[in-house]
Amino acid sequence: MAKLLDQIQNIIESYLEAKKLTESIVGTIEKTNPLIVKIDSKLPIDEDFIHVPSSIKIDSDDIGEKLLLLRVQNGQLFVVLDKY
Repeated sequence: MAKLLDQIQNIIESYLEAKKLTESIVGTIEKTNPLIVKIDSKLPIDEDFIHVPSSIKIDSDDIGEKLLLLRVQNGQLFVVLDKY
C-alpha cells in the first residue's frame, strides 16, 4: 500500500511541475512599441501575452531594463509585478 501511495505522490508532483501553475521570473525589455520581453535565453514574448498594470509605465528609456514577472495560466500570460 505504501508503494502505491508513493507512486501516486510522484505522479501528482510530476503533473504539478509540468503545469507550473505560477512562477515569478525576471525578463529584460527588448522593445517597447510593441512591448517585447526576453526571458532567459528563450524566445521573446510579446505584448499579447504580457499584462502591464496601469501603475507601471514602460517607455523607450526602459529598453534593457529588467522586469519582475509572474507567469500564470501555464505560461500563457505574464503579469508585470514591478521593474526589477
